[in-house]
Amino acid sequence: MQRICPLNEAKSLFLSTSIDEPINCLPPECFACIFHHLNTINLAGLLASVLVNKKWQKNIIYNSDKSDDLKSKIDEVHKLFLGPQQWAKFYGIKFCSDEEIQKAFSILPRDIFETLNSKCSVFPTSEKLVKETHTLVYVSKLINGRKITLTNLGKLAIRKLPLDKSKVVFDNISSYYPGMERKKLEGYKYIRADVVAVLDKSLDQPHWVLLPIDLLEGSRGRCYEAQKKMVQELSKKSGFSYTVPKTIDAVASIIGHFLRSKEYLFGLATYIRCQHNIDRHQVAVGNFKEEGLCVNSSPDSNDIGIAPCIIFQEKRW
Repeated sequence: MQRICPLNEAKSLFLSTSIDEPINCLPPECFACIFHHLNTINLAGLLASVLVNKKWQKNIIYNSDKSDDLKSKIDEVHKLFLGPQQWAKFYGIKFCSDEEIQKAFSILPRDIFETLNSKCSVFPTSEKLVKETHTLVYVSKLINGRKITLTNLGKLAIRKLPLDKSKVVFDNISSYYPGMERKKLEGYKYIRADVVAVLDKSLDQPHWVLLPIDLLEGSRGRCYEAQKKMVQELSKKSGFSYTVPKTIDAVASIIGHFLRSKEYLFGLATYIRCQHNIDRHQVAVGNFKEEGLCVNSSPDSNDIGIAPCIIFQEKRW
């Protein structure tokens, strides 16, 4: 089985091969025509040409009347998509299988680039595009045998957090909320023990999460029911199926974005609510800083808002 190097740099993402395969006998113009055709049918067709073979990519870029369009999409893939290749790199896995990459990108809709380049409805006054205000992260049960769970995500984060790990002081949140037991996990400033007990597991169905990098305007400090109503109104207005993120999706998006960019999303005194309810309150994720990420379950607070996400997953009939 052919393997793909998961490095971020574009020139390192392609395999150089001297194997004499029948497809290599095709004229360059045929390559360009075939993969441009695949691009219009399924994004995975384009990405197969981008990620598998350097020669294919070169022929596509330089031998097509649509080369500018194809090149811009390839550049956007490298810049915006946090896919299985990047997760493999974070986990220290040397190679990511072709099958994993194909499975991941085949989930995305044909109009994903149009979505990313549309005007952002979450922050309408910013006049920015979706790709400038959201992060796009692949969440799977396994990446080459490694599970994406709360525990494992924290272990990835702790490698990049700048503080001396031996000097990290965990908040004793029991003093703020009597009876609340915290769990000491690497990568987290604090995380509730009951959250870990219930939610520390990977999801069965792989999907992509398109998450805003800030709170929905006007959602901070409002009750959960009011925040859910805001998400419903956003979906109607934007035409996109926004929803409240699950806890694993929020944590994976925040930590994945940090591992790639060193940027702390939802930092000091800022949390996003999630779908799960623990001990009569919604789980909230945020307050991310050098000491780690915080995962709590608490009553309404001025620190808590909503960051509605779009989920792209394989359709089940």
